Formats: sequence, C-alpha cells, structure tokens
Amino acid sequence: MITWKEKLRNPFVQQYLIEILFPLIGFFFFDWSLTIIAVFYLVDQMASEILFIRRLHKISRTENKKNNKYVLLAILIFLVLFLTQLFFLQNAFLDIREIQSSQLNLEVWNFAKEELWLLFPVVLLVYHFKDQFTFYMTRRYLLYKVKRTFIYHQLLNLMSIGVILLGVIVWSQSKISDVLVLIIFLISKIVFDFTIAKWADKKSKK
Repeated sequence: MITWKEKLRNPFVQQYLIEILFPLIGFFFFDWSLTIIAVFYLVDQMASEILFIRRLHKISRTENKKNNKYVLLAILIFLVLFLTQLFFLQNAFLDIREIQSSQLNLEVWNFAKEELWLLFPVVLLVYHFKDQFTFYMTRRYLLYKVKRTFIYHQLLNLMSIGVILLGVIVWSQSKISDVLVLIIFLISKIVFDFTIAKWADKKSKK
C-alpha cells in the first residue's frame, strides 16, 4: 500500500498541490485578492501550455512528422484564448469590484514586482519535473497520437474557459463572499480535472 510520503513524492501530486494550495495560502496569509488569484491561475495556465506544446512537439517527432503544423496551431490558439481571457477578466473585475483601471493595474503590477517574478519560474519548474518523471522518462509520449492530442487539448481549453467565464458571469450577478467564490472555484477545478480532463487525456491516446 502506498503511503502518504510516497504519494507526496509523486511529481503529479506535487504540481497539483501547488495549484490548489498557493491560492489558499496567498488568500489567507498574504492578503491576495481574487484579482491576484486570477493572475496566478493565468500564469499557471501559461506554464502548463508551454510544457504542453513541448509534449506535443515530442509526440509529433515520435510519429516522424516533418511539419509542426499542430505545434504552431497550438501556440496560435493559446495566444488568442489567453488574450481573450485577459481582456474578459480585466473588464469583469473592473465591473464587479467597481474600481478604476489604474487601481487594478497597480495591484497586478505590485504583485508581479513582489511575488510573481519568483512564482512563475517555480510553477514552470514544477511542471517541468512532473513531465520529466511522468511523460518523458516513462516514454508515455508513445501512447499518444499528435492529432488527437491537439484536438482534445483544445477542446479541453475551450470547455475550461467556458466554465470560468460562466462562473464570472454568475459571480457578477450574485453577492457571495470572496471566500465562498474561491472555495467554489477550487472544488469546480478539482471535479473538472478528475473527470473531463481525464476523459480528454484518455481520448488523446492511440
């Protein structure tokens, strides 16, 4: 039987704990606002996508594909979706929190200057080590088809963004506390990751 210590050594578990615990620690101990937590998850998403593109490139090379059209498409789609999220969330937070753009920009800038410069490399490194131990060393890339991996990953991105945008709309129409918003978001994320994300990963394989 696997002990808790052995589970905590698992790179996947370590990476997932960072995703869940960092916002909670930031909110309760470092006075992070929901704006800062949203920025953190956008940065986490960026790190995740960078490492996904690297995995996709490896799968493509394994299939002896000479062109990198799926890799280039993945980069383009991510940039479009990321900028769309950024624009939507910025306007949503301005409306919901009833603050000026300059205040929001100052809050994000202070976070980037004081904490984000360190958090981003840490998150990127954690994703890197997770991939090294669970994807490359185990040769899991041999199980995937590049086209299926690309399609189902983009479908997963669209679904996750749709859930987030729906949540922001519901939040804007209600008067629930920031703590409850954070808890609902984290529970939704865990359910999404262990159901829909696992389904997409399974469908990506040969």
